[in-house]
Amino acid sequence: MSGAEGEILRIARALRASGPLCDECFGRPFAQRGRGWSNADRGRALRVLLSMSKSPSHLEDPARSGCWVCGGLFAEVDRWAERAAASAAPFEYETYLFGVTLPPRLAAAESLLEERFPTGTGESMKHAFNRELGKAFERLTGRGTVSFSAPDLTFQVDPAADALSVRAAPLFVAGRYRKLARGIPQTHWPCRACRGRGCSACGGTGKQYPESVEELIAGPFVVAARAQSARLHGAGREDIDARAPPHQGHLSLLPERAQGGQKHERVAQGRGPDDEQVH
Repeated sequence: MSGAEGEILRIARALRASGPLCDECFGRPFAQRGRGWSNADRGRALRVLLSMSKSPSHLEDPARSGCWVCGGLFAEVDRWAERAAASAAPFEYETYLFGVTLPPRLAAAESLLEERFPTGTGESMKHAFNRELGKAFERLTGRGTVSFSAPDLTFQVDPAADALSVRAAPLFVAGRYRKLARGIPQTHWPCRACRGRGCSACGGTGKQYPESVEELIAGPFVVAARAQSARLHGAGREDIDARAPPHQGHLSLLPERAQGGQKHERVAQGRGPDDEQVH
């Protein structure tokens, strides 16, 4: 037996003696050893190896829900994946990313594990949990790949609060419009008298003018993206009594809390009937 193999067995025996450990946390200190294995596979393999000279009971995972390190966190992967899949159902997405907020007790136990059993080949609890959760999520939904740079959906798991949140990447639509009529403001204009609250001067609408370029253009995008509202950002301001020929009226539109069409898209910008027209 080589020195490295002997060191693995020495640490494994010490880990087993430290208290109840699930297979995941038993194998995590050796995460960088062997290819094509999960940490749980490594933990089970170590139990088999150690059982050669011990009772067969050591083959079993004695603490899937009572592990002194993760406290049963890895036993809850499937449950969290089901919640994430339900939260993702209303959205259109291709990529995702999971994050987890470890309770202080688990963070302290993780630090103790690394301090008492240093191997130089381990994997953090956060990293391992997020990866296993992502794999379970993909199995349930049959879609999506992880993205660390620009995910369409970002999930945050908080085990202490038993809470899961999901945040969708913003949807931006860029293009230009032709404003063919005067008397229409570029963006929503609150009533001067009531400042948007609604009064007799504005007929209860809260608006100084009945419509705007922003509202006319945003409407179809709000419906298509299943959003709650949208904001228009114009490339420069224009007077209310001005018209915008085709070479002017550049815009970017941001549907807020959009559930559909998470990929960045660009509307037609050529001259002609494909341009958005505001009459």
